[in-house]
Amino acid sequence: MDRFTVASLKYRRLVARHGPRLAAAIVLVGALIAAGGAVQFAAPPTERVTETVTHGSVDTSVTTEARVTGDSRFYDGGTVLVDEPVYLREAAPELTVTVGTTPPGAEATVEQSLVLVYRAEVDGDRFWTRRETLATEETTVDGGEATVAATINVSAVAAQVRTYEKELGGDGDVSVSVRHEVSYRTADREGEFANAASLTFGRRTYALGGGLGGSRDLTSQRTRVRPDPDANLVVGVAGHDLAVPETGLGTVVLALALFVVAADVRVRYRNGVDLGAVERRLTRTQFEEWISHGRIPTDAGTCRIQVASLDDLVDLAIDCNKRVVYDRARELHAVVDAETVYYYGNVSDWSTADTEFQFLSETELEP
Repeated sequence: MDRFTVASLKYRRLVARHGPRLAAAIVLVGALIAAGGAVQFAAPPTERVTETVTHGSVDTSVTTEARVTGDSRFYDGGTVLVDEPVYLREAAPELTVTVGTTPPGAEATVEQSLVLVYRAEVDGDRFWTRRETLATEETTVDGGEATVAATINVSAVAAQVRTYEKELGGDGDVSVSVRHEVSYRTADREGEFANAASLTFGRRTYALGGGLGGSRDLTSQRTRVRPDPDANLVVGVAGHDLAVPETGLGTVVLALALFVVAADVRVRYRNGVDLGAVERRLTRTQFEEWISHGRIPTDAGTCRIQVASLDDLVDLAIDCNKRVVYDRARELHAVVDAETVYYYGNVSDWSTADTEFQFLSETELEP
C-alpha cells in the first residue's frame, strides 16, 4: 500500500476520533494565520532608500580676450582677439578671462574668484602647488548673470614657469591652470563648486583649454521609505501600484487551505467514518509483508483458536513459520498450522466459507 493511501487512512481515523474538535482547531489556526496575513497586508515590508534629487543647474560661460599690442604679421595693432583657440605670446601678451555664473531661481548672492594655480610634478606625483588669486567678486543677481574678470600677463607667467622648470633640471614638469571657484546662496539652498582650465605654452603661442564653462546640476540627497521590491509583489489596481507582501500572500493561501481542510473534516464526520474498518486496514498495512489473500475452507483444521488482535496473529505466524491468510469475503484472518487454525475476526459460523483452501491472484482480489 502506498504512502498516500496510508496517510489517507490515518486522516480518516483522526476525523472519526476527533472530528468536531479537529475542525474547530483547524479553523482557529486558520483564523490566526489569516489575521497575521492581514497585518502584513496593512504594513508591507519597507526599505529606506537614498535618492539624488536635482533642483536645477548653475550655468557658467567663459570669454577670453587679448589685445594685439606687439608686432605681428597676422594682426593689426589694437585688434581685440576674442575666444581664439591659440594666441601669439609676443603679439598679445595679456589675456583677459571673463567668467559668468547664472544661479538657479530668482535672487541669489554669488561669490566667485579666478585663481592662477601652479603645480610641480615628478613622475606624475605632485609635490608643490602655488595659488595666486587674480580677482574676486561678490554679486547679488535676480535671475541674471554674475561675472568675474581678470587679466593675466601671459609672458610673465611663461617666464615664471621656465624659472621653475630650470630649477627642476628636467626631472619634472610645471603646469599652470586658471581655476574658477564659486559659492552661491539662494532663498532655499546654497552650495559651491569649482572649474579649471589649463594654460599651456608653445614656443611662441599660448592657449587656455576648456573646462571653465558649462552647466552643473544642483543635487541633494533625500531619504524616503518605500515598499521593499524584494519582499513584495507589485499589483496594478485601478491605475495604481499596490504592494502585496509575498509572505502575506502565502499566509492567505495557507489560511484558505486550512479552512478547506476544516470543511472536509466536518463533512466526513457528518457522513460518518467506519473507524473499525479503518483501523483494520491500517493494521493490515502494518503487517502487509506477512499476509496473503485467499479463501479459507470450512473444514480447515479441527481446532480453531480465536486471538485477540491481528498483532497477536502475526506473532503466531512468525513463531510457526507460517503466513497469515486474509479472507476478504468474511473479514477473516487466519493461520493454519496442521490441524490448528488460529484466527482473528468476528466469525462464529465456519460453514459459510468455501470448502477448498485457495490463494487468490491480484485480479481476483479486485472487489
